[in-house]
Amino acid sequence: MYPSHPRLWENLSPRTCWPLALVHAGYPIPSLPWSKTVPSVHPGRDIAFLAGRNTDLALGYPKEAAREIHGKKRGAIRQEFGQCEVDLHLPKALLQAEQGVRYRCHALLGRGPEGTESAVVTGEEFQIRNIRCHCIIGINPHERLEKQVVVVSLQFKDPGAHFLDMYQEMTRVVAEEVDKTMSQSVEALDTPVAPMVTVRAEKLNALAFADGTGVEMRRTRSFFTDEI
Repeated sequence: MYPSHPRLWENLSPRTCWPLALVHAGYPIPSLPWSKTVPSVHPGRDIAFLAGRNTDLALGYPKEAAREIHGKKRGAIRQEFGQCEVDLHLPKALLQAEQGVRYRCHALLGRGPEGTESAVVTGEEFQIRNIRCHCIIGINPHERLEKQVVVVSLQFKDPGAHFLDMYQEMTRVVAEEVDKTMSQSVEALDTPVAPMVTVRAEKLNALAFADGTGVEMRRTRSFFTDEI
């Protein structure tokens, strides 16, 4: 699911200094450093900052405990450990998204060039869950007469340095654009939304004895370039 960085484990050290500095491994540009938030986002609303504090606790306390136990009885516990996955869900972060916003990250404990220990973020993911829309969709004659409920979910697996600045506006734009469509299938509905993200769309009223029908897709930029 996330890229592996086995060389990080070679540099693990029992020495610790908290709070941890956090860095992002394998990315050309920094994502959301937890030691400082995006300037336009208040720390109280920064879900990545909150995840960073949880990572500090998850990696910091066991490390301190291991060092203390190791000092009293050498070899009683291994100190060379340190990885965690944080999954945060804000179910009411968005009025238009029934299941709100979800953030997930994976971090490893490593050492920087200067010897300071850092929690290295090896993968992160943002989700906007179940944006409720109303549009004409379907191929049956009765489906072309009235709008029906469609829920759209967005998933971002790349570093999202500006996600917190734009997710509310993004949700509004997606809802407005979907409401204007008259697609014949959920596949056709997904494609315009998917140049950079994974999109999942579901028709809730398509079948009498099921919660709904849907499709999930991820398009690369080359798909749209080749189409042009």
